[in-house]
Amino acid sequence: MTSLETTLLFLVFILLLAVGFYWLRSRSSSLKRKLKYISAEYQRHIVIPDGLDGYIELDYLLLTPHGLVVLDYRDIEGTIFPGSNFDLWTVLDGHQRFSIQNPFTIMRNRLNSVRALVKDVPVLGVVVFPDAVKFGNEAPENVIHESDLLTRFSNADKANKELLVKAFHQPYKFLSGMIETKS
Repeated sequence: MTSLETTLLFLVFILLLAVGFYWLRSRSSSLKRKLKYISAEYQRHIVIPDGLDGYIELDYLLLTPHGLVVLDYRDIEGTIFPGSNFDLWTVLDGHQRFSIQNPFTIMRNRLNSVRALVKDVPVLGVVVFPDAVKFGNEAPENVIHESDLLTRFSNADKANKELLVKAFHQPYKFLSGMIETKS
C-alpha cells in the first residue's frame, strides 16, 4: 500500500469517526431539546436513597406541570417485543436477537423511592425509546417514542403551567439536592 493510499484510508477513517460522533451527539441534543421544552428543569443521573438502606439512580428527573417525571431513556435500535408482565423483552436488530430486562421492574422501584421521599406530589414514570425503534406488539402504558414526549407532556395550558411548576419546585429541589449527581 502506498503512502497516498494509507493517507486516504486514514482520512476516510477520520471522516467516518466524525460522522458517527456528530450523529450520536445530534441524537443526544434532540432529546435534550425535548426535555427542555416539556420541563421547567431537569437533571440527569440523580442518586437517591431507595428506602432499603441503599441507593437508586434516576436516569432523568423532570420538573413539569404534571408533577415530577422519572424518565428512563433506552438507546436501543431494532424491533422490541414488550410486555408489561414479561421479565424480559426480546429485541430484534437485523440478524441479532437479544433480550433486555423489562424496564418497569426497576422503574417501579424508582417511583416508590421518589414517592416515599416527596409525598403529596404527583410522580410519573415513563420509559422512552428512540423514534427508530419499532414495537412488535403494542407497547405498554408509559412506554413511548422520543417524539411522543412533546404530545404527552406539553398539554398544560400556559396560565396554569407556571403555578403548577412552582407547586412542585420545592420537592424537585429536595430530590435533586439529596446526593450529588453523577457526571
